[in-house]
Amino acid sequence: MKNYIIALFAILSFQWVNAQTLDEVKKAIFQEDFKKAKSILQTLMSSGKKPEYHYYLGVVHLEEAIDSEDDAVSRDKELENAKKQFEAGISLKNKYPNNFLGLGRYYALKKNLNEAKINFQKAYEFSGGSDVELLVDLAEGYVEGGSKEFIDEATKLLTKAKTMDSKNANIYTALGDLWEKQNVNELALTEYKNAVNINPNLVKAHFKIGKLLLKEKKYNEGAESFKKCIQLDPNFAPAYREMGELYFRAGRYKEAKDNYKSYVQKTEGDLQAQVRYCQFLYLSKEYQEAVNQINTVLKDTTTNVLLRLLGYSYIELKNYSEGLKTLDKYFARVKPENQIAKDYENYAKALDNSNQDSIAVIYYEKAMQIDANLNYHSAIGDCWSEIKSWEKAAAAYEKAISIKPNQKDYYMLGRAYQNLANYDKSEENYKKVIELKPDFLPAYQQLAYVAGKKDPDTKQGLAKPYYEKIIELTENDQEKYKKERARAFAYLAFYYYDTKDNPKAYKYADKAVQLDPNDKNSAQILDYLKKSGVKPEN
Repeated sequence: MKNYIIALFAILSFQWVNAQTLDEVKKAIFQEDFKKAKSILQTLMSSGKKPEYHYYLGVVHLEEAIDSEDDAVSRDKELENAKKQFEAGISLKNKYPNNFLGLGRYYALKKNLNEAKINFQKAYEFSGGSDVELLVDLAEGYVEGGSKEFIDEATKLLTKAKTMDSKNANIYTALGDLWEKQNVNELALTEYKNAVNINPNLVKAHFKIGKLLLKEKKYNEGAESFKKCIQLDPNFAPAYREMGELYFRAGRYKEAKDNYKSYVQKTEGDLQAQVRYCQFLYLSKEYQEAVNQINTVLKDTTTNVLLRLLGYSYIELKNYSEGLKTLDKYFARVKPENQIAKDYENYAKALDNSNQDSIAVIYYEKAMQIDANLNYHSAIGDCWSEIKSWEKAAAAYEKAISIKPNQKDYYMLGRAYQNLANYDKSEENYKKVIELKPDFLPAYQQLAYVAGKKDPDTKQGLAKPYYEKIIELTENDQEKYKKERARAFAYLAFYYYDTKDNPKAYKYADKAVQLDPNDKNSAQILDYLKKSGVKPEN
């Protein structure tokens, strides 16, 4: 009898410990401490196979796949790991409906909605449709699928769940998700608040309220919801991440960084958390720190999104050789269909700054092939200008201006046509520049130069108004623009001398020589006029 009691006690103790441990797994997953969840599950699985263990390990992989959405290779890898676990759980004799739920979520994330529905229905059938929590989880799986049919299925399941337990707060958070998926934010917020009214300590509901408010740019209210999450559960890592996002958007970078650091710490250095932190450092323009952090994380992973960000960061730091080397490694690993326009833009930028302009053009064009809404024609024009391929430069600037006219491209187009000796076109574009920016000195300088080419003997005085404008624009900073003013005075001296207005010729020749004693032409004019008894104009 004594041995029986001891054996029974051992069995009950094991069941209690097992239950407690699975609760820890669920909590770790909820807190996004995936490293901890995996560790516990691996310990449990070493002592025996249970479908529950496979299910929760599959969920961990699913969540990591969702976190890896920017890295297609990592995402696919985690999705396949999740599928293996769910299938392993289903293969056990002790059927556990949640593994069908997990497999349904897998197919929903893979956009195979037909297979997703089959597995969701199996989960429902195996459970008998009497488990409220499973009904809620199934509804959330359908919401994840996102189609109208799936939204309708989710609505039916949640309606049934409400009739079974109208005071279950999780039902209302799921209803909020359903409305949020359809971008009906007002109703989503109402349901999340209903969940809080039923259970004021439900961290999940406060968190979803905060995310919705953040989405609507209600930063102060959103911050209060995230602070409430932390108050209720100081180890709830997602709240620190979202606080980081919130402060980042509000331009409060130190607080953003502090919260992201807490997020990484709370997830025990979870890989995806570290990846997110690296992304944050890049987005907040802390490029050197991003390089340091990424290089540390890359010791434990070969995730492509980090290689991408490392290359970007080197390029932002003007370390173009390392940027090119890193992106070369990235391109070698990532399938072309998973590369993005920004990859090619940064690679082109690095090439452009490494005197490889003609190759840079190829990558700017690749970027535009991926995203037709992008306009890198101006950058392409700059590349062609660098190697003095003026016809190609002109064509690129014309294209850029046809999409979005701007001062810089008009100016560069003027320079291209000027170098092609098409002075009418050049003049036309410089005039466009001063229409947009009437005080832009370089445009007047180039207009004066072009006018000189069109009127080499100054008979028409085409450059005169431009040199007069140069004098006017430089009046308040004469020392800085000494050369420009000397050139303008010299032109006006010659023009007035040629048109027999000697007093004005004397005045401008004198000004030119004062600024540039080596100006022989102005000096000769001045000397002749002095000997002729001409007096300068007052």
